[in-house]
Amino acid sequence: VYDPCCGVAHLLTTLGFLHGGAIAALIGSDVDLDALDLARRNLDLLTTDGLAARAAGLRAMASRFGKPGYDVAATDADGMAHRLAVFGNPNGTATRAFQADALNPQALAAHLAPGSVDFLFTDVPHGRFVAWRADDRAGPDALVSGMLDAVRPALAAHAVVAVGVGRRQRVAHPAYLRVER
Repeated sequence: VYDPCCGVAHLLTTLGFLHGGAIAALIGSDVDLDALDLARRNLDLLTTDGLAARAAGLRAMASRFGKPGYDVAATDADGMAHRLAVFGNPNGTATRAFQADALNPQALAAHLAPGSVDFLFTDVPHGRFVAWRADDRAGPDALVSGMLDAVRPALAAHAVVAVGVGRRQRVAHPAYLRVER
């Protein structure tokens, strides 16, 4: 599963928790290095070690700041680690996050082998909280189309592409067969 606009990897991390045992790898990219730092930390939560480290950090903050909410969150992390150990892959699904502009096919090709992506799942920037880091005078629809052009070489012949967009955006591309809206 690949998300070319992963931000802090909330979609990938959620997929990993819900279906990690059935997913070979979760891969994300973003142009923002600060977001990628958080993405890597979030993807680390897909292992029992990562959850244990997060729980320990939360307990330290509870002690330091005297806020019981941190203890509650740490207990939740312990429960997630138990669920992962019992129902998922305690060693974690393979994860990777790299910096790349989703509109740059060469940047993506440097990290993704041709035909290596079975499922592309992304919520593209649509201006409310995040925006494309590109000259968007062509409009958001053209940017989505540019992303679809850039990722196409990495997609397997049977790949499924799911793109979340803003209400006013339309995803249409001649190289892709639209199945559902």
